[in-house]
Amino acid sequence: MTRTRIVRILISLFGILLGFWLTLGGLELRIFGSYLRWNQQIAALSYPEHLFRQASLDVGGVSQLAWPMVVFGSSWGGALVGFWIGERWSVPAMILLSVLALPFPYLGTVLAALLLLLLTTPAARQADQSSSDAG
Repeated sequence: MTRTRIVRILISLFGILLGFWLTLGGLELRIFGSYLRWNQQIAALSYPEHLFRQASLDVGGVSQLAWPMVVFGSSWGGALVGFWIGERWSVPAMILLSVLALPFPYLGTVLAALLLLLLTTPAARQADQSSSDAG
């Protein structure tokens, strides 16, 4: 396997994970009012919403992040499809979505940072150019 193909696969894998993380987290925050608290199984990765709560009041407006999370997360699907069919707008879109996902701890920040690193490598640019030349 070539380095370009490995980078494409890693970008796709991390993009799918980030998209699901943001979309499911945003829906849970909107519907249930908590951020990824699936039976406390991933409590270490859950959003530290206790930092925004004071006397049971939602001080920081954490629930206001729900719809942007759903939009950013679901946009990853379109950006990844564009990436695989060779659309020129896909890499800038994924860079923008990665930057917008950086403030969503903890897994969102880690995946977004990894994606930014992968998307700025020469192999990613080569993958984008080769797929647009083929299409």
